[in-house]
Amino acid sequence: MKRTLITIAIAAMMAVAGAVPPQWAVDTLAGKPYMRHASLGVAVMDLSSGEIVAGHDIERSHITASTMKTVISLAALELLGSDFRFATPVYVTGTLSDGTLHGDVVVEGVGDPTTGTRFIKRDSDLVQQTVAALQRRGISRVEGRIVVDKSLYDGTEPYRDDWDAGDLAWDYGAGVHAFNWRDNLVELSLDVYTDGIAILYTTPSVPGLKLVDHTVPSRGGNTLDSTADYGTPSITVFGYVDPRHHGFTAANPLPEGLFAAELTRALEAAGIALENKATGGGSKELLLTHLSPALPEIIRSLLDRSDNMMAHSLLRAIAARDKAFETARGQGKAYDLDRIGVEAVKRCLQGLGVDTSPLFMRDGSGLARANKSSARFFVEMLRAAESRDYGDGLKLRHLMPEAGRRVGEPLTGSPLASRIALKSGSMSDVQCFVGYWPADEPRYAWATLVNNYTCPRKTLRGGLGRLLVDLFGDE
Repeated sequence: MKRTLITIAIAAMMAVAGAVPPQWAVDTLAGKPYMRHASLGVAVMDLSSGEIVAGHDIERSHITASTMKTVISLAALELLGSDFRFATPVYVTGTLSDGTLHGDVVVEGVGDPTTGTRFIKRDSDLVQQTVAALQRRGISRVEGRIVVDKSLYDGTEPYRDDWDAGDLAWDYGAGVHAFNWRDNLVELSLDVYTDGIAILYTTPSVPGLKLVDHTVPSRGGNTLDSTADYGTPSITVFGYVDPRHHGFTAANPLPEGLFAAELTRALEAAGIALENKATGGGSKELLLTHLSPALPEIIRSLLDRSDNMMAHSLLRAIAARDKAFETARGQGKAYDLDRIGVEAVKRCLQGLGVDTSPLFMRDGSGLARANKSSARFFVEMLRAAESRDYGDGLKLRHLMPEAGRRVGEPLTGSPLASRIALKSGSMSDVQCFVGYWPADEPRYAWATLVNNYTCPRKTLRGGLGRLLVDLFGDE
């Protein structure tokens, strides 16, 4: 009896905060039948000592999915600064006389992912600001055109070669341009009628965007799918479709076309005529500078919604301010913008004392399945982040969402759900979580990376929820 009591006391002392020893909780998850063929990495770190108090295969690199967004978020805070804002300049060219601009309106793309975004509330957007600025200058007629300068990212595709081609037409696969507009998204509709006629369109329409319908009318079910081609640019829909309205949010390969059309309509509504004549350019004069929200606001939004386009935009923003990019571009040499960004991120993390050898990073979002890292890397990175202050006590964890309903039962609905800050990541056969407990004054950082599990995702999320309750308690 005495020995039993001692054993129970030792187990209680070993527990992180839950009802069982932490390693037992991890081993229980690893022993589940659906983990038999899985690749599982788990690490739980005591932030004060840096000790791994529980783990499973902590050194092996696994596909990370969107947990990679914590990496780019930390690097952006470090390299761009918490006060950073994208600054998009708008110029007028040529000369002005009697209310007529004998030139163009030129918008210079700087990679801002938030221009016209629907996800971060703003008092005004770039279209409204441009119209108002022209009116203040007394301009009632523009002889030239609306020009969007995308030269900052010349030679760089809006997407990564290692992104799945099947993702590029969908909202989560939107590309990253030097000029982004309305989240690079558009509403795509296909109206199929019983006589076989089909009408494919976007709302609003995007001038210059080609829409291709390769669907086959059918009453036997719906297999509608789509692809995007940035070279044309075009969106193609295909598959068997039943007679009705089909609609979804699609990636827009031509955001500058949508912007130009929207600005043209706004100018017309304001009584400013746009003649679209070739004017020969001329000297540029700054009309206005459009500022994005501050970096922490962008990061909070992209982490909460797991926005791939915004996250990858931050990687390219880091690259565009790196000496390697400036040198290559200045000398007219070929460069890989994303590789430059990744190398800058790794140098940044190494400077924080984080071992980046387990980090295989291809983009800023985690959309590529080639993005991999280890559980140990994540807890080391989170520990490094906790040691940093980005002004007024701001830390990375303040920008991460709480667990809420992102993890399955029994965590969902328990008080613990609001006391854990985390980032989730998922794709086919991948489910990952990384975070802190407790969220307000963290004592532990943890990471669970699961690849190739053999059960419904709901079942796995339930197992991961059970792990967190066992580790940290449900009170």
